[in-house]
Amino acid sequence: MIKIKTHTLILLTSSILGLLGCAGNSPTSSLNKQFKQDKYPMRYFKDMSHTMGTQYTQGFAGKIGTSATEKVPIVKKDVYKLIKKTCEFTPNDRVQTRIVENKPPYYYEVWIFKDAKSKRDDKKSALSVILHELPNGGGVDISLKGQCHATKGMTFTFAN
Repeated sequence: MIKIKTHTLILLTSSILGLLGCAGNSPTSSLNKQFKQDKYPMRYFKDMSHTMGTQYTQGFAGKIGTSATEKVPIVKKDVYKLIKKTCEFTPNDRVQTRIVENKPPYYYEVWIFKDAKSKRDDKKSALSVILHELPNGGGVDISLKGQCHATKGMTFTFAN
Protein backbone atom coordinates (compact mmCIF):
# COMPACT_ATOMS: atom_id res chain seq x y z
CA MET A 1 0.00 0.00 0.00
CA ILE A 2 1.34 3.45 -0.85
CA LYS A 3 0.87 6.18 1.68
CA ILE A 4 0.93 9.74 0.42
CA LYS A 5 1.30 12.40 3.06
CA THR A 6 1.09 16.13 2.75
CA HIS A 7 3.62 17.74 5.01
CA THR A 8 2.23 21.27 4.82
CA LEU A 9 1.76 21.65 8.58
CA ILE A 10 5.20 20.22 9.27
CA LEU A 11 6.75 22.52 6.66
CA LEU A 12 5.00 25.54 8.14
CA THR A 13 6.07 24.59 11.67
CA SER A 14 9.66 23.97 10.58
CA SER A 15 9.73 27.30 8.75
CA ILE A 16 8.53 29.17 11.81
CA LEU A 17 10.98 27.35 14.08
CA GLY A 18 13.78 28.09 11.62
CA LEU A 19 12.91 31.75 11.51
CA LEU A 20 12.87 31.89 15.29
CA GLY A 21 16.29 30.25 15.34
CA CYS A 22 16.29 26.91 17.16
CA ALA A 23 19.48 26.89 19.19
CA GLY A 24 22.24 25.11 17.30
CA ASN A 25 19.99 22.99 15.05
CA SER A 26 19.41 23.52 11.36
CA PRO A 27 15.88 24.73 10.67
CA THR A 28 15.18 21.56 8.72
CA SER A 29 16.38 19.01 11.30
CA SER A 30 12.92 18.48 12.83
CA LEU A 31 11.42 18.16 9.38
CA ASN A 32 14.05 15.60 8.33
CA LYS A 33 13.43 13.69 11.55
CA GLN A 34 9.72 13.52 10.71
CA PHE A 35 10.49 12.51 7.11
CA LYS A 36 12.68 9.65 8.38
CA GLN A 37 10.03 8.54 10.87
CA ASP A 38 7.39 8.56 8.11
CA LYS A 39 9.78 6.74 5.72
CA TYR A 40 9.45 9.61 3.23
CA PRO A 41 11.92 9.36 0.30
CA MET A 42 13.06 12.99 0.54
CA ARG A 43 15.23 15.00 2.95
CA TYR A 44 16.41 18.60 3.17
CA PHE A 45 20.10 19.27 2.55
CA LYS A 46 22.15 22.43 2.96
CA ASP A 47 22.96 23.84 -0.49
CA MET A 48 26.65 24.69 -0.34
CA SER A 49 26.55 26.48 -3.73
CA HIS A 50 24.20 29.17 -2.46
CA THR A 51 26.17 32.33 -1.54
CA MET A 52 23.47 34.80 -0.49
CA GLY A 53 22.68 33.11 2.81
CA THR A 54 21.90 29.60 3.91
CA GLN A 55 19.67 27.55 1.66
CA TYR A 56 18.13 24.11 2.19
CA THR A 57 16.78 22.17 -0.78
CA GLN A 58 15.02 18.84 -1.11
CA GLY A 59 17.00 15.84 -2.24
CA PHE A 60 16.72 12.07 -2.13
CA ALA A 61 17.28 10.28 1.18
CA GLY A 62 20.02 7.71 1.69
CA LYS A 63 23.35 6.89 0.09
CA ILE A 64 23.79 5.43 -3.38
CA GLY A 65 24.00 1.67 -3.12
CA THR A 66 22.76 -1.70 -4.29
CA SER A 67 19.26 -2.85 -3.42
CA ALA A 68 18.86 -5.87 -1.16
CA THR A 69 16.46 -7.19 -3.81
CA GLU A 70 19.36 -7.79 -6.20
CA LYS A 71 20.16 -10.95 -4.20
CA VAL A 72 16.55 -12.21 -4.23
CA PRO A 73 15.05 -12.03 -7.75
CA ILE A 74 11.56 -13.15 -6.66
CA VAL A 75 11.35 -10.25 -4.16
CA LYS A 76 12.67 -7.82 -6.77
CA LYS A 77 9.96 -9.04 -9.18
CA ASP A 78 7.27 -8.59 -6.50
CA VAL A 79 8.49 -5.06 -5.70
CA TYR A 80 8.36 -4.07 -9.36
CA LYS A 81 4.92 -5.61 -9.69
CA LEU A 82 3.67 -3.40 -6.83
CA ILE A 83 5.42 -0.32 -8.23
CA LYS A 84 3.94 -0.94 -11.70
CA LYS A 85 0.45 -1.40 -10.22
CA THR A 86 0.74 1.67 -8.00
CA CYS A 87 2.73 4.18 -10.06
CA GLU A 88 3.19 2.62 -13.50
CA PHE A 89 7.02 2.71 -13.32
CA THR A 90 8.94 -0.14 -14.96
CA PRO A 91 12.42 -1.53 -14.26
CA ASN A 92 13.70 0.55 -17.21
CA ASP A 93 12.52 3.75 -15.48
CA ARG A 94 14.68 3.13 -12.38
CA VAL A 95 17.85 5.22 -12.45
CA GLN A 96 19.21 4.87 -8.92
CA THR A 97 18.88 3.11 -5.59
CA ARG A 98 19.70 4.82 -2.31
CA ILE A 99 20.08 2.93 0.95
CA VAL A 100 18.61 4.56 4.05
CA GLU A 101 18.75 1.53 6.34
CA ASN A 102 19.53 -2.09 5.53
CA LYS A 103 19.68 -4.10 8.72
CA PRO A 104 18.17 -7.56 8.30
CA PRO A 105 15.33 -8.31 8.64
CA TYR A 106 14.47 -4.66 7.82
CA TYR A 107 15.35 -2.78 4.65
CA TYR A 108 14.52 0.85 3.85
CA GLU A 109 15.61 1.99 0.41
CA VAL A 110 14.75 4.86 -1.93
CA TRP A 111 14.26 3.92 -5.56
CA ILE A 112 14.54 6.82 -8.00
CA PHE A 113 12.78 6.79 -11.37
CA LYS A 114 12.92 8.96 -14.47
CA ASP A 115 9.45 10.44 -14.68
CA ALA A 116 8.04 12.78 -17.33
CA LYS A 117 5.19 13.67 -14.91
CA SER A 118 7.56 14.81 -12.15
CA LYS A 119 7.44 18.52 -11.26
CA ARG A 120 11.15 18.47 -10.28
CA ASP A 121 13.62 20.13 -12.65
CA ASP A 122 15.47 16.81 -13.12
CA LYS A 123 12.20 14.99 -13.96
CA LYS A 124 12.78 12.31 -11.33
CA SER A 125 10.46 10.86 -8.72
CA ALA A 126 11.27 8.59 -5.80
CA LEU A 127 9.54 5.96 -3.71
CA SER A 128 10.60 4.51 -0.40
CA VAL A 129 10.71 0.74 -0.68
CA ILE A 130 10.35 -0.87 2.75
CA LEU A 131 10.97 -4.59 3.08
CA HIS A 132 10.52 -6.64 6.23
CA GLU A 133 11.53 -10.29 6.25
CA LEU A 134 9.06 -12.42 8.15
CA PRO A 135 10.42 -15.07 10.55
CA ASN A 136 10.81 -18.75 9.68
CA GLY A 137 10.94 -18.15 5.92
CA GLY A 138 7.43 -16.66 5.97
CA GLY A 139 8.12 -14.26 3.11
CA VAL A 140 8.68 -10.54 2.88
CA ASP A 141 6.27 -7.68 3.60
CA ILE A 142 6.65 -4.97 0.95
CA SER A 143 5.40 -1.42 1.30
CA LEU A 144 5.90 1.78 -0.68
CA LYS A 145 5.78 5.33 0.56
CA GLY A 146 5.99 8.64 -1.26
CA GLN A 147 4.29 10.30 -4.18
CA CYS A 148 4.25 8.57 -7.55
CA HIS A 149 5.05 11.85 -9.29
CA ALA A 150 7.25 14.24 -7.33
CA THR A 151 6.23 17.80 -6.63
CA LYS A 152 8.63 20.71 -7.03
CA GLY A 153 9.61 20.65 -3.35
CA MET A 154 10.13 23.64 -1.14
CA THR A 155 13.40 25.52 -0.66
CA PHE A 156 14.22 27.40 2.52
CA THR A 157 16.59 30.38 2.28
CA PHE A 158 17.86 32.29 5.30
CA ALA A 159 19.79 35.53 4.92
CA ASN A 160 23.19 35.86 6.56
